[in-house]
Amino acid sequence: MKYSKSQMALEFVLLLGFLIIMMTVIIILVFQVNREKVEEKIDIKMRDFAITVQNEIIYASEMNLGYNREFTLPDEVENTAYNISILGNNQIYLIYNNRSYYYKIPEVNGDLRIGSNKIIKTESQIILNPG
Repeated sequence: MKYSKSQMALEFVLLLGFLIIMMTVIIILVFQVNREKVEEKIDIKMRDFAITVQNEIIYASEMNLGYNREFTLPDEVENTAYNISILGNNQIYLIYNNRSYYYKIPEVNGDLRIGSNKIIKTESQIILNPG
């Protein structure tokens, strides 16, 4: 069977087009998988961060009267902005990138803030950032 030059050129262009489409699909899939891994890493870091804050408050509740400690909450975790607060005096509420988490804590008065925080234990309560 004899092929003409134009038929060979057409087959080459079709094959090249198919290969370009396949490479594009593969690149998109690789980027998607990578993005999911990055989001998962951020999620793990955020949950670890919230658990660290939770542990700080639990630790204060277990200490002797007069316990006093300062700790700092960073502006961002893994280059991701977040908001953290006390909800209902007994939960930590963490929100970032349309995700939210709640963590149970002993009852506290006050609220968390980005930057420097102070926690003290008095006879009757745990106070965050006393006025």
